Amino acid sequence: MKEVSALNKYIHALITVLLISSTAGLHYMSQEEVQRPQANESLPTFEGIQINQENKTVDLESMTLRQKTAFTVVSFNYEKEINKNKIVGGMHLRSAGSKREFKERIENNTEGRPIPPLISADLEGCIEPTSSFRDFKSFKQVNNSQQAYEIGKTQGEFLSDIGVDINFSPVVDLNDSIWGCRTFEGNYSEVSEKACSYIKGLDEKGIKSTAKHYPGKTLTGKDPHEEMKHVEIREKDLAAFHSAMNCSVDAVMPSHQISTGKIDTQGAPADVSNVTRNHIRENGFEGLIVSDAISMGGITHYYKKDRNRYIDLFQTNDLILNLVGGVNDTARMITTIEKAVENGNLEQRFVDDSARRVLNARGWNVKVREGNETKIYEAY
Repeated sequence: MKEVSALNKYIHALITVLLISSTAGLHYMSQEEVQRPQANESLPTFEGIQINQENKTVDLESMTLRQKTAFTVVSFNYEKEINKNKIVGGMHLRSAGSKREFKERIENNTEGRPIPPLISADLEGCIEPTSSFRDFKSFKQVNNSQQAYEIGKTQGEFLSDIGVDINFSPVVDLNDSIWGCRTFEGNYSEVSEKACSYIKGLDEKGIKSTAKHYPGKTLTGKDPHEEMKHVEIREKDLAAFHSAMNCSVDAVMPSHQISTGKIDTQGAPADVSNVTRNHIRENGFEGLIVSDAISMGGITHYYKKDRNRYIDLFQTNDLILNLVGGVNDTARMITTIEKAVENGNLEQRFVDDSARRVLNARGWNVKVREGNETKIYEAY
């Protein structure tokens, strides 16, 4: 009887905990002010945008704020084809079972669209989207700069063939104690040399590159996919990033971690810190600043409201990786940014500048009016 009584008490306690957790969860949702997609929320269309297909020029001033915002958001590749007149800013590849499947997914979302999305992938040679049918040498297995160059060419050729525009690689953090295969081996000088050679290999095959995760030390200690983390950055942690910028890397991806030392993000994750953006730009880098996936615990645990997270991300990044929720969640993000600008909580210049940079990276010349003058920013 005592055993039954003890069991009943345990069950009662367990139910109580579950009920409390459920109630707390509901309270958390209300505090978060999570916005559900409204019936009239959807991806914007190309209507009204002045596009010259002959010389691949687009007039930024002919776009609405909603249209500009849409060009700066990347989602996972959509399982179903989206209306060709809807703006899909970027599409990131999930794993696929074959090379043909990748090509079909990309073709379904690019062909017939006035301005196709920027197609991205994470191909590092470690935990690959191609692992079910093809393996690539991991960065840990690269012994010298020549091998780094060759793997860059090999990956670049594959990515170019299936229709990818930008690879979110190389990782130039100096150590990887979490996965053990995502970084080049060696000191900061050797990592810098290998990264530059790899970037050159990608470039020769027409694939844009990304140095990540700025400012370093992202792959040691806590996993930023799950938790917030704090790190102290030294000069040598930044060396490979500065080297990559000098080697014409096309994008830099800041991390979600909070840093002190040489880069002091003042208590905020690096990718929502103006300190990060300013430091990257002050080093003369004019390419894309790309957020890491914004659903990671390293950044979601920092914010109570999605709205604040979105606004801060748009102030500091050109391309936002919103890799959850599909079309509805992307539309909700666009609406949030649209309202933030209208209400004075976000300066429109951030959206304008990011849209221009993304379109340039996608291969489009962009016409912009600056004061009384009209300027053409050329594609790269």
